[in-house]
Amino acid sequence: MHWGIEYQTKANSTQKDLADFLFENGVDIILGNHPHVLEPMEKRTVVLDDGTVKDGFVIYALGNFIADQKSEDTRNSIILNLKITKHTNGKITIDKADYIPIYMYKNNSLTIKKMKLLDIEKNIYNYETGANTSIDSSTYQNLKIQLEKIKNIVGEGF
Repeated sequence: MHWGIEYQTKANSTQKDLADFLFENGVDIILGNHPHVLEPMEKRTVVLDDGTVKDGFVIYALGNFIADQKSEDTRNSIILNLKITKHTNGKITIDKADYIPIYMYKNNSLTIKKMKLLDIEKNIYNYETGANTSIDSSTYQNLKIQLEKIKNIVGEGF
């Protein structure tokens, strides 16, 4: 879905109402975007008009995967992983949702190849264990801050 308000990290009532409408009319998964920032994800149990129950999953916005915007929150994104099962009766279940937090690092001292996507958790781990010397302490501290922001916005997964 192309929806939401630019640079807002929370879903608005229009998005939530539209998600409800889509789930009630056969949609199982909604991958949203537009605001250039991350917004929350959630799994829902949807009861249809005929009384049947189904899973619904929505992530309201995935953020920018890669873009050169200046606002700090526009540099955070995720790689979303979903485990979906289609059962023999045709029913779909969303069994797991998790993600890899990424950060769009920009090195202004370079003239080409300035942008680089960083796997935040991997870079933090490698820095702390001494396995990564490609980031400095300032970038390490920033990645820790961005990781917390991402978790607070998107959630922990299930």
